[in-house]
Amino acid sequence: MENWKKKAVELVCSLGLREQADPKVINYYPQKTSVSSGEQKFFRRGIPERQGISSLTFLDMLADFEAEPRANIHSVLVVKDGMVILEATAPGYDINTYHLSYSMSKTVTGIGIGCLVDDGKLDLNTPLRAIFPEYTVTDRRTGEITVRELLTMRAGIPFAEAGSVTSEKWTEDYFASKPDFTPGTAFAYNSMNSYILARIIERISGMPADEFINKRLFSPLGIENYLWEKSPEGTIKGGWGLYLSAESWAKIGWMMLSEGEFFGKRILSPEWVKESTEAHSMTPVGTGDFNYGYHLWVSRTGSDFLFNGMLGQNVWVSPKDRIVAVILSGNNELFSGSPALNILRYNLTRTPDRPATKREYEKYRASRESFFVSRMPAKLLPERHGLRVMLRLMKARPFPEGFTPLLGEYRFVENDISLTPVLSAVMQNNYKRNLSSLKFVREGERLVMTAVVGDTPYTLDIGLYAFSDEVIDVNGEKYRLRIAASGESDRMGGGVYRFTLLFPELPNVSYWTMSLSADGVMHLSVRECPDQKIAGTFFGNLPATNPKAAALLGFLERRIAPGYLKAKLNGVFEKDVVCVRTDCRRGAEVLAEEDERCAKRRADATRLLPLISMFTKTDERGGGIIGRLFGR
Repeated sequence: MENWKKKAVELVCSLGLREQADPKVINYYPQKTSVSSGEQKFFRRGIPERQGISSLTFLDMLADFEAEPRANIHSVLVVKDGMVILEATAPGYDINTYHLSYSMSKTVTGIGIGCLVDDGKLDLNTPLRAIFPEYTVTDRRTGEITVRELLTMRAGIPFAEAGSVTSEKWTEDYFASKPDFTPGTAFAYNSMNSYILARIIERISGMPADEFINKRLFSPLGIENYLWEKSPEGTIKGGWGLYLSAESWAKIGWMMLSEGEFFGKRILSPEWVKESTEAHSMTPVGTGDFNYGYHLWVSRTGSDFLFNGMLGQNVWVSPKDRIVAVILSGNNELFSGSPALNILRYNLTRTPDRPATKREYEKYRASRESFFVSRMPAKLLPERHGLRVMLRLMKARPFPEGFTPLLGEYRFVENDISLTPVLSAVMQNNYKRNLSSLKFVREGERLVMTAVVGDTPYTLDIGLYAFSDEVIDVNGEKYRLRIAASGESDRMGGGVYRFTLLFPELPNVSYWTMSLSADGVMHLSVRECPDQKIAGTFFGNLPATNPKAAALLGFLERRIAPGYLKAKLNGVFEKDVVCVRTDCRRGAEVLAEEDERCAKRRADATRLLPLISMFTKTDERGGGIIGRLFGR
């Protein structure tokens, strides 16, 4: 059994069982070392009616988005005939901040391959052994995998996403893997295929893959504000890790809609665009309404195609309607089966509404400006206005007295709470957990929080009238963090406070609810979005995407208890702890009880550890139970 599989099991167990503050199983190296800079808008802005779409269509669409609980949209941008006719962002987000795109990165890697093919430097039927002769394969079929089979996800290699956080030798482990089936005979989605394509770009072009893609795609499109994470080997990840803004994605989508041309600049040949947007792989129903082309998704029934990344990242391109629509989100989705995407496609392809009246158009503009405000758990306070504010007789943003009971310092027992979202921590191999203290102080009219995570203090402004805008450094990785809070005290001297910790460059948001008693005992509830439902989505997709892994998890469930593993994974996204203010008279007693509760939880986890040991143990045939289930 390959070492990366053992490490993957160890990592999942450590996260789900919360037994380690730092569960990483390979060396850590910083990946996201900068934050999004400013970006100028490129496309002209126009009124929908002038492009043949009624503002009423967008009024309905925005209302549908806001009413759909599974549509956690950060930004939406619609371009028709080269003009932006809709842009709307949820509070805390903006169109021109780059955003993690996950598997939409694959489409950009595919475009890089297309440039090499257009240059006559690469043939899609070339086998891997001809490009990477120095790597040893354990199965002859691995060396025979072609570039085309990588592009169409028909390689069959099992070294997949889990390997990226459990191995430092991605290329070597890929070549050491044995295909699950004869390459070219079935569809098996695997981001490591995209990584090998990035390695091919480097090998054929003679330059780093990101430099080649910048030269051939980003620079001609005027895209300067981007970041692409790299592997331990120093190559861009290829299948994920690319940060681009909604407007940058619209540029790429418009180039593909325009058959490879971008406002007079030729990027790709029309032949490549046509070939790449045809269906080359039939996909499982569980992946949505699209088959697979060359590292993008192709409609099963129409001419539209899609760039798609997990957690709700989508660029929908309709050549027939000359529309490019971008949605960046934080949803519980692995593929394109997205309520938000369904709403968008329905509204943009239905019979046009009549043109909006002036009053209706103003209503549409107002809905665009207030998009998703109703969905905010932390309600920002309105600023004061008027003559007395102008004369400085009254403050526009006074300190809300309801936050006074919250002031002070709070102590915790050991926990697994962090500032950064758990999915980001896993993908980055960057774990900074154990919130040891919180301190709230009033500085003039501002509320300032200092959170000590591990041994690192983070001092942050809390937005009460507007989102604060901070940059935090977590083990060398930098993130934009915007915080909003609302709350009120009760008559007994306590209160309830709701904090939104929003990462505008990520699909993830954390929601903190603090319930404070009069004597200084606080219950802190931390919830993330995407949340525990992503675990249900993962388990639901396993039979279609990885039946052997589904069989493995089914075996574990039968040996322990139905729903046990899912409940443990749910706990990764839901955390409830008790802490005490330093002036709390019964603080020592409360913390002792909390520590005992945590100890029981850790003891409960030992139910699973013997089974995990049995599954990862190598037998005389070199496999163990996991190995035999996975055909090794």
